[in-house]
Amino acid sequence: MSWSLRPLDLHRDAEAMSHLYTWYDDFVWTAADYVANVERFPEGKPMFRVIAEQDDVVVGYGRTCLIAPNARGSFASEVIVHPKAQRQGIGRAVFKEIERYARENGAQCTTLVVFDRIADTKPAIERLGYEEKTFYFQSSLDPRTFDVTKHSGVIARVCESGIQIRALSEFPATEQTDRAFHAVVHETELDVPFLDYFGVLGFDDYRKMMMGAQWFDRSGAFVAMHGEKIVGVTLVNPGSVDFNGEMFVSHTGVVDGYRGKGIATALKARALEWAKAFGGTKVRTENNTANPAMRAVNQRLGFADTGGQWLMVKELA
Repeated sequence: MSWSLRPLDLHRDAEAMSHLYTWYDDFVWTAADYVANVERFPEGKPMFRVIAEQDDVVVGYGRTCLIAPNARGSFASEVIVHPKAQRQGIGRAVFKEIERYARENGAQCTTLVVFDRIADTKPAIERLGYEEKTFYFQSSLDPRTFDVTKHSGVIARVCESGIQIRALSEFPATEQTDRAFHAVVHETELDVPFLDYFGVLGFDDYRKMMMGAQWFDRSGAFVAMHGEKIVGVTLVNPGSVDFNGEMFVSHTGVVDGYRGKGIATALKARALEWAKAFGGTKVRTENNTANPAMRAVNQRLGFADTGGQWLMVKELA
């Protein structure tokens, strides 16, 4: 069967892309989710999206972009080919297009993630010149079974040390509040392994892409306060515009000097309580192998591994 590549047509392709992402990401997407995801991307930054179509059916997708300046000069890429359309050269053609765009726009390398649950994908990607850099564990729990009393000792010690855990919704919804929250996200993300391939979003981009998302809820964003100073943050979100019970912890971080005191555990415990009250049935998170401390926090809270993904990199120079 013949196939062809063309640019993404957002509203025409949204329904088909939601089905493709649901299969690929193992997380239910709606057309509204996909449209919102695309529309949140900051204007004026390099972005390329291509669709693979076979008999008027969307069977593949490729994307590469510069989300934030980074030390490696890397563009973040993504390639999806539905199983029914694999082994026809579609993936290779999509990779060729996104790598061409990345080179033309100054990229030194390109990154993408490969899920371990999708058989044979990693060897195929390696044949195209991509190398494994690290592995991200994905894990989940059912918040309906979460028992916060199992962690009452840690939470009590955190409180006794003068740390308060508060929801962002308890503060005025102002730019000042948002900047204070972002500042700690920014500071703690600087310690994330392999950050040199991704960079950190500036305030304006973070406010649009994260805090401006339809699923963002200030009641699900939590801060650890020492006096008037934010020393830790975590954020759990419903994941979908049309909430279906699935939720995701997108970031947890504690600033240097306050680590090892149980603050991350207290923050995530509060977030899981909120997820339970919100009606969540599944909360997902991920953890890099190079960050064993956060992995230990997740395990103590009851997160169980459900697979993971490799970070793959190809040098373009």
